[in-house]
Amino acid sequence: MKKEINSKLGKYDETLADYGRALELNPDFPEVLNNRGVIYRELGRYDEALADFNRALELKPDYPEALSNRGNTYDDIGKHEEALVDCTRALELGPDDPEAFYNRGNIYYKLGKYSEALADFNRALELKPDFPEALYNRSVTYYQLGGYGGALVDYKRTLELNFNDLVTLYNRDATCDKSGESEEAPADYQQASKSAPDFPETFNNRGNAYSKLGKYDKALADYGRALELIPDYPEVLNNRGNIYSKLGKYKEALADYERALELIPDYPGILYNLACLFSLQGKTDDALAYLERAINKDEKFREIVRASKAFNSVRDDPHFRRLVE
Repeated sequence: MKKEINSKLGKYDETLADYGRALELNPDFPEVLNNRGVIYRELGRYDEALADFNRALELKPDYPEALSNRGNTYDDIGKHEEALVDCTRALELGPDDPEAFYNRGNIYYKLGKYSEALADFNRALELKPDFPEALYNRSVTYYQLGGYGGALVDYKRTLELNFNDLVTLYNRDATCDKSGESEEAPADYQQASKSAPDFPETFNNRGNAYSKLGKYDKALADYGRALELIPDYPEVLNNRGNIYSKLGKYKEALADYERALELIPDYPGILYNLACLFSLQGKTDDALAYLERAINKDEKFREIVRASKAFNSVRDDPHFRRLVE
């Protein structure tokens, strides 16, 4: 118990000394080697951690905790395949351990094996339903697989368990956009902005949510706050330019788009927005010049422009027709 308390208090030196004395008395004590390895891993001393886990497993090959801990250490240093082998073996020995499923799910995720990761996070949550880390990671995995509804459910549950988690708030808003529940996003970001008042991404994303709800004054206020924190933030400049354009404030929109383009030259989304802006003002040559650049950078804009009302004024132009063919 003393060792556990010391470890939790961060008294690593004292804890390591205790384990060292125990191993002087009995060098072949796998549980102590495993526990010391955990401390070394927490300190980032991965070689020493691996040495202890390896020795523990020499003494006790079917030791699921040591296998899981060694797997986590391999994962820490980027050896994901080796980590997967250890975590799978740990699960063969302890098939009802939610932490082990969670750990392997994380490794599958890093390897891009999202379906396998989802299965492991599901199993971890069957065994331990109120497991916020597994809920959060499952939500991210759902998002990668396009399961936005499932992702949003998990984000909500994660927030119930740990509402001040800013990263969860941040990601839930992105999922609200995908699942059609933008009404909830501003409330999330109200909470997030209180938790981190100097986090520009929070204001940018809440601005996006307000924009989708048609609350343009509030969106502009949030984009303005984000730009106070980071003046040369091209994404926010582009987003604010979109609002100014919707409000018919073309001079302000042009200034934001041009500054964003200076920061990210030839970015197709900004080029397309400039094309829209000039088309709305009846500046056909400028509109088509920027549109051609946008399409050359990203073919998707050829399809997008066909349905955009912003280009109604130039649809009969031969140059426009050639661009959308």
